[in-house]
Amino acid sequence: MDVIFYYLRKKLKYDPNVAVSATTTDYHFCFKVVELYDKFVKSGNKIDVVPKSNIVTEYMSGYYMYANKDWLRVDYVLIYMHIKDEKHWILIIFDIRARCLNVYNSLGSRHELDRKTAGYVKPFAVVLPICLSFIDYYSRRMDIDTSQGFFKGKKEEDMLDVFVVTKLPQQVDNDCGLFVAKYADFFIHGCIEKLPNPLDVGFFRRKLAVELYVHAKKKLLNDYDSESEFPGRIPKA
Repeated sequence: MDVIFYYLRKKLKYDPNVAVSATTTDYHFCFKVVELYDKFVKSGNKIDVVPKSNIVTEYMSGYYMYANKDWLRVDYVLIYMHIKDEKHWILIIFDIRARCLNVYNSLGSRHELDRKTAGYVKPFAVVLPICLSFIDYYSRRMDIDTSQGFFKGKKEEDMLDVFVVTKLPQQVDNDCGLFVAKYADFFIHGCIEKLPNPLDVGFFRRKLAVELYVHAKKKLLNDYDSESEFPGRIPKA
């Protein structure tokens, strides 16, 4: 999944045909979010136990991850996460302008997964706004009206609203990873509503394999490396 979302992140950063303003994360980002959330919960929900300088804020500032973007330059962040109890992948899309998380789940509401999924998504709903407040994010986004919608009546560090997206193609076998990849791929191209339903798993699996192979082959044959792939860490004061 890290490889797939790295590939999508590069498309978002370099491909002029991708119009959606977004970036992706990696599995380490999810781990660090959950780590901060656990610390927050164990303290009795005290925000001051969350360090103002942490790995999550480095990600948000465009550091730490290959081909990363400063979140000040995007409107969406695509996050994939693993629901361990179900051995299942889901996609979370953070809509920065709307201040909410939209969850894409290829198992739909089976096995009461809406409730379970909400529990797994909660660390992101709690930690992301706290970390954004640490970097004064929304006060620096003059293009976002924070007086209406899901901003209204809330403090910057308050929990994000969470919604489960419906009417999506659903898996029939153990193909959740591919579904997450295609949800993300169609979303960044601005055509999530055109995602085939049902999804031709075999076709899209082969298509993704070819795309990754061609991308790697082009780099090898043209003998090039993308500049500034790794942005480093935030310089210490």
